[in-house]
Amino acid sequence: MGKRVIRIDESYTTQTCAKCGTRVRCELSERDITCDCGHRLDRDLNSAINIMVKFLNSDELSHQPSLKEESFLCKWKGFSTIHSPKICPPANA
Repeated sequence: MGKRVIRIDESYTTQTCAKCGTRVRCELSERDITCDCGHRLDRDLNSAINIMVKFLNSDELSHQPSLKEESFLCKWKGFSTIHSPKICPPANA
């Protein structure tokens, strides 16, 4: 049984706010990303969330989100409506 590999471009995932999508410039010595939207998170975790969202929204795969993925993304206020319209529609929809 083979495994499928999907290449995800990780460019700027550390510097992009995982909540609002704004690019936040900071030094490599800074371990947290702090955005004007109020979102503050460890750079590596922020990057991992951005990579996960890129994967889930990838047009290259026919991926149906599981309930766990939907639950995870829907708990982020504003996060899912900006980055993941396929997975979590806006609350007023």
